[in-house]
Amino acid sequence: MTLFLSNKLGSGDSPEAPANLFLGLHLSGSNSQRTAAVILKHDKTQKAPEIEGVYEKIGSIGSIFSDERLLTIIVNKNLRRVIFTDVPLSLPPCGLCERPVCPGVVECHDLAVAYMLRLSQTSRNPQKRRKKRPLNPQSQRLWDMAHLDDDRFTGLDPSYNSGKSSLYIRIKAFKKRILALSKQHELLETSVPHVLAVLAADFGFPKESCLRYRSFDRGLSHREKIFSEFVKRSWVKSSSDDLKERVVSSVDVFHAFICSFLNTFYHNKMVTQPPDEVYTSQGWIYLPQDDSNQDHPK
Repeated sequence: MTLFLSNKLGSGDSPEAPANLFLGLHLSGSNSQRTAAVILKHDKTQKAPEIEGVYEKIGSIGSIFSDERLLTIIVNKNLRRVIFTDVPLSLPPCGLCERPVCPGVVECHDLAVAYMLRLSQTSRNPQKRRKKRPLNPQSQRLWDMAHLDDDRFTGLDPSYNSGKSSLYIRIKAFKKRILALSKQHELLETSVPHVLAVLAADFGFPKESCLRYRSFDRGLSHREKIFSEFVKRSWVKSSSDDLKERVVSSVDVFHAFICSFLNTFYHNKMVTQPPDEVYTSQGWIYLPQDDSNQDHPK
């Protein structure tokens, strides 16, 4: 996968000054100091995007809340309209449902639940003899249900679980805040472990190697190894030791970096796309495009 980023403006980008800054955002709980953001810059004169800014430990300071600090970054930078985050932007179907009466899963008229029912009875790989997929629209999202048979993601946590519900509430409020800005930004979702699982084969790494980036004892060395592979493929420009150290120093900043990287891939049309509006409305997880994920289950 070689990156040749287009400098054509996307929908909503300013025609006066083409925005070539790509923001990746990792949100933590509102009372913690683990929120991070990374901006990559790429223009016609550059072979590879370079790290423009690293923002870490974006917590509240007195009466200045974390969201206010994030909005300051967004307002003061001429960013591309799309912002990538690793926070769930949607809930499972039952969490999104506003019907006053529940008829039960089998009788549910929600299209997402109908999709999930169909997926629970089929397998993308008929050669595999697996039990029917577990189905719970109260706790599962459609994207996770659709990718249960993907061997690359075996052993990974789903993109959404109940532990992330508070992050959904926070990002929902943050989306309302950015709607008040003069430039209308759009938030899109990815999942860092799933991104790295896709890239593992391209790197020639065992899948487990890319997923050890979170480990306490050897996580730093794995993050450095992954970053070096990005530089090797011209997905990011080799940076000063200080910038590289800040990107790989913590899992939180590394997550923001992966989100900004995927933002550049998105603008180069090198990410997976939702097959229809049902998948879009239920929360699509954008991943690097490769031959194995071009067809999406329906």
